[in-house]
Amino acid sequence: MFEAYPIHTMKYILTAMTAILLLSCSKSNEVPLQVTEEKTASIQTWRYACGPACDAAAWVLVLTDGSSFEAANLPEPFHSQNQDVLVRFNKTGKRNTGYSGTGLELVTILGIRKK
Repeated sequence: MFEAYPIHTMKYILTAMTAILLLSCSKSNEVPLQVTEEKTASIQTWRYACGPACDAAAWVLVLTDGSSFEAANLPEPFHSQNQDVLVRFNKTGKRNTGYSGTGLELVTILGIRKK
């Protein structure tokens, strides 16, 4: 197939094909999730205003260092006020603000167990 082309033309063709292959295999622009180590936390219910005439509640992880995160996917068996747990989670970089949440950063729970 390539015998009809001079050697320098074959080098350009191979270089172009390699570049196309490398570009098609490039990494995604998405930011990878940050997996954290297991941390000690207390589960709390925080109330927030959801409109002019209502209030709502969210499950919040309060860590021993005082930082707090809204836990969107807290499993049902852990829906208990002031329960101490060991938890692993990913920070999402997103917040529920205004009438839709506490304003805390949302986390996705990867693993949780009673302390």
